[in-house]
Amino acid sequence: MRQNTQILATEVKDELRFGFTTQLFGESACIEGEMAVYQWLRRLCSSYNGGFWQFYSLSNGGYFMMPSGADSLRLVWPLNWSDEVVSPQAAGIVATLFALSEVMERGADDLQIQNYYLLRDFLADHPEAGAMFRLTN
Repeated sequence: MRQNTQILATEVKDELRFGFTTQLFGESACIEGEMAVYQWLRRLCSSYNGGFWQFYSLSNGGYFMMPSGADSLRLVWPLNWSDEVVSPQAAGIVATLFALSEVMERGADDLQIQNYYLLRDFLADHPEAGAMFRLTN
């Protein structure tokens, strides 16, 4: 049963960034998972050309990555008939969810499954939830 507590996102800064992807994807998939996030955003957003990413931890124990620099990004996912203009935060959440799914297809562990659902819980109350659900469902 979901609680009605708001989930908050906090940017992970400086030296705390070291080891972030291990917390998100686990030790065995931290590099693969991080690369998958970047590749998914490239696949979803034709105008994305790389750049600095911010890392976020969630008050429910989850994590996600977010691209910096753009005001909005157009994400297109033909398999869901989705074409959405979203904030960098929403784009990062979507790319992180797709990357977690991809990594889990190769053999999910409990950490990846838990992080996927913790991030989905955050998405559910996000102002751009509709767009993100259309892209990911």
